[in-house]
Amino acid sequence: MLTTGDVLNGRYRLEGPLASGGMGDVWRASDAVLGRDVAVKLLRTTAASDPGFATRFRDEARTMAALRHPGVAPVYDFDAGGDGRPAYLVTALVDGEPLDRRIAVAGRLDPAETMSVVAQAARALHAVHEAGVVHRDVKPGNLIVQADGTVILIDFGIARSPQSAAVTAPDEAVGTARYMAPEQVSKQPITPAADIYALGVVAYHCLAGRPPFLGGDPAAVAMSHLREDPPPLPSDVPAAVQSVVTTAMAKRPADRFPSAAAMAAAAKLAGPGVAGTAAAAGSGATGRPASAGPAPAPAAPVAGRAESAGSPPAPAAPVAGRAESAGPAPAPAAPVAGRRASAGPAPAPAGAGGGVAGRASAAGGSPAEAARVRRHRRAVAWAAVLVALTAIGIVLAIADPIGILPGPGSPPATPAPITPGSGGGAGGDGSPGSGAPGTSGGGNPGGGTGPTGGQSGTAPGPTTTGNPTEGSTADPGSTGTEQPNAPAEPSQPG
Repeated sequence: MLTTGDVLNGRYRLEGPLASGGMGDVWRASDAVLGRDVAVKLLRTTAASDPGFATRFRDEARTMAALRHPGVAPVYDFDAGGDGRPAYLVTALVDGEPLDRRIAVAGRLDPAETMSVVAQAARALHAVHEAGVVHRDVKPGNLIVQADGTVILIDFGIARSPQSAAVTAPDEAVGTARYMAPEQVSKQPITPAADIYALGVVAYHCLAGRPPFLGGDPAAVAMSHLREDPPPLPSDVPAAVQSVVTTAMAKRPADRFPSAAAMAAAAKLAGPGVAGTAAAAGSGATGRPASAGPAPAPAAPVAGRAESAGSPPAPAAPVAGRAESAGPAPAPAAPVAGRRASAGPAPAPAGAGGGVAGRASAAGGSPAEAARVRRHRRAVAWAAVLVALTAIGIVLAIADPIGILPGPGSPPATPAPITPGSGGGAGGDGSPGSGAPGTSGGGNPGGGTGPTGGQSGTAPGPTTTGNPTEGSTADPGSTGTEQPNAPAEPSQPG
C-alpha cells in the first residue's frame, strides 16, 4: 500500500491523492529528475493481477501518448510494473476543478459558460475521434476546468481504440450509467456518436443542475436513456442552447451532430449571445450582469430626437439616457432604444444610471467597457450634429421657394431697351434724346430732343414687367418694334 512520501522508480515522489477511478488512484507527485509536478495514476494491486485490467491500463497509456491536442493531458511516462513494482502512468498535472464539483458548488451553470465547456470538450473529442479512439466515459468528473476557463479531457481508462478492440467484448456495456448513450445500453456497436451523446448529457447537467435521469439503480438509469425522453430544460435556457443539447441527445446516432467538430461549432455559435438573454430572464447562476443585451444602434434614437425637437441635442444627452430626451422617440426607435416596453421608458436599474452608462456600471466598469462608452458618446454626438445640420438644410430648402423666409434685397430692374418709336421722343437731327425710357406700369412721355432735329418727342414708353431675381424684360404685348422674349439691352448713344 503506497502512501504520501513514497517514491516510484527512484524518481516520482507521491505528494497526495487527487482522485480515484475504476482501475486505480491518481496522485499528485513531483518529478525529481525534471523538477516538475506531475499526475501519477497507480493501478490497484487487485486490478494488476487481472490480465484484462493490466492490458487496458497499457492501452490507455498508448492511446493517450498518441494524442496531440491542448484539450488532452499529455503522457510523460509509463511502467507496466512487475517484480513487486506497481504499474503507473505519468501525465501532465492539470491544475483545476473537476466539472462535477464546479456544478455542485454553483448549483447550475449559466448557458454561456456551459456552451464554452461543451465547445472545448467537443474539440478535444474531435481530435480523439480522428485518432480512431472513442472515449466511452465522457462525464463531468473527467472534464477539468482550469482557472482561466480551459477545459481538459482526462481518464482514457475504458477508451476504445484499435489497440483495445480485442479487450472489450462486443456485447459488453461499459461506461457511467448517468451519461451512457442508448447504443451503449443496448450493446450496439460503439462509434464517436456515443461520446457526442454523453457530452450532450453533460451539457444538460450543467444547465439543469442535475443529470436528466436519476435513480439508485444504475441499470434502471441506463435503461432510461434507451426508452425515455429527458425532462424539459429550465425555461430560462435560450432556444439555441436547448437545440445543441437536444440534437446531441437524440436517441438515434444518425440524428445527432455528424461529428464532434460540428457540435463544437454549434455550441460556439449559441454561446456568445446567451449571456445577456440569461441575465435578462433572471437566471445566471454565476452572477452575470443583468444587462438588456447588445447596445442599441446610436443613430436611430438620435435621429428621432433631432426630428422631434428641431434642433441638435446636447452631446451628453444621448449617453446619459434615452428615456430623458426632450420628446418621445419616434416609433421605429422605440424597440432599438430598449427592449423593455414600447409604451414608455422603463425606470433605470438601481445604481445603473440608465442608458449606456448603466450598462457599463453593470458590466463592472472595466477599462475596455469605459473606452467603449466614450467611443459611443462621441459617435452619438457627431451623429446628432450631422442630423441637425441636415434638418436645417431641409427646412431652408422648403421654406425659401414659398416665401416664408425673407429674401435678400431685390436688385434694380434692368432698363428696358429703347428702340425707335418705343421710348423717349424721336428727334430729327440725330442728337441723343434726353427723355427717360419707359418704366414698369406705363411709359412716361419723352422729354428730350430728337436725334437730329431737336424736336420734343412725346411717344409713351413701353410697358415692362420686373422680376427681382432675373432682371427686366419687355412685355410681349407692348407696342413698338421690340421682339418678344428677346434679351434686353440698354440704350446706347447714337
